[in-house]
Parts: sequence; C-alpha cells; structure tokens
Amino acid sequence: MNFKLICSFLLILALGFASCTGAESEDPNVDTPTADGLQLSDIEGQWILSSAKMDGASSNMLDESYFNIDAASKQIKTNMPFSDSEETAISFDQDGSKLIPENIETSFNIQSASDDKLVMNFEFANHEFTTTFERPVEE
Repeated sequence: MNFKLICSFLLILALGFASCTGAESEDPNVDTPTADGLQLSDIEGQWILSSAKMDGASSNMLDESYFNIDAASKQIKTNMPFSDSEETAISFDQDGSKLIPENIETSFNIQSASDDKLVMNFEFANHEFTTTFERPVEE
C-alpha cells in the first residue's frame, strides 16, 4: 500500500512539474510588446504602413500610409484618408492602449508596440481595419 501511495504522489508531482514548465514555452528573455501603459514617447517618430486588412481580408486601400508622431507637441501627422487636415492633436486614453486624434472620426486601438513595429486596429466607414506599421528603413 505504501508503494502505491508513493507512486501516486510521484506521478502527481511529475505532472504538476511538467505543467509548470510547459507554461513557460516562450523565451523569458524576449520582451513581448503590449499596448498597456504606453506613453506617446514610446511610439514617437515615423511609421510606414507594412500591411493592412479590411474586415479580415488583405487590403491595399491604405498603401503608402504613414504616421509621424511628435510626443512633445502631442501632434500626429498622417496621410491616412480620415480628415482634411494632415496634422492633428492626439492623446491616449487612461490605460495607454488607444490613440485618440482630435480631428479624425476614429480612434486607434493599439494591439502591440515595439521599437520597430506598431499594430493597431480601428473602425472607419463601417469597416474594421487592422494595420501594421514599421519604422522606415534607413539607407
């Protein structure tokens, strides 16, 4: 009976250990970017559209779009087709996950942000867009 009890305990211990180590399959040294708590200075600078989806399908409607974010003046400059003005004031919502332009009829939900990639989604003209912007390649 002690043998069965010990085997059961060891099996439970082994399964518990395996489930704990399996949960950390990602490299803990890799910084996974998230949108929570962003500051404008975290995403400041120029961003060029690298891909866009409209209602889940690839779209070229926004090709050659860019954002240029100036944290000091809290301004965003873009050629995206939302407004007559190329430049407008911007702010973040309280949790830092939504970019809110002043003169544009939409806001941008930031899905992830890193030094070289900015993924946002937004709704415009009854369509859901998901966009990926990257830093321009310096030559």
